[in-house]
Amino acid sequence: MAVSETICWRCQNACGRCSWSKNFTPIEGWVAERKDVKIAIGEYAESYEVITCPLFKEDEVKDEID
Repeated sequence: MAVSETICWRCQNACGRCSWSKNFTPIEGWVAERKDVKIAIGEYAESYEVITCPLFKEDEVKDEID
C-alpha cells in the first residue's frame, strides 16, 4: 500500500477533523507505517501510511444524479 492509499483519504475525519490531518500529531492506537514522501526535487517529508485508526469513519459514497 502506498502513502496515497492510506485510509485517511477515505475518512470522514480528514481535512482537519483529527490531530493527524490537523497538525500531523499521530493518533494514539493507530497502526501506521512511517514513510517518506517526496515534496520537491531532492526533498522529502516524514509521513505515515495509516492502516487502522480508532478514529476512522468511512466516507459515505454518494450517487451522482445527472
